[in-house]
Amino acid sequence: MDKTTILNHLDESIENFKKDMALFSEDSSRPVTENDLYKLSVMVLNALGDVKKAFE
Repeated sequence: MDKTTILNHLDESIENFKKDMALFSEDSSRPVTENDLYKLSVMVLNALGDVKKAFE
């Protein structure tokens, strides 16, 4: 896979992660729940999987 293709895949992964992060409000004062932490960990895991796929 060439560098341009890898960079395009990584850009797509970043955009997907940004969309996922929109679930969490930046200015929220609400306490974090275990469910919130679970959702965040799944988002990070999916993003890491996307990064791995970019290099395959």
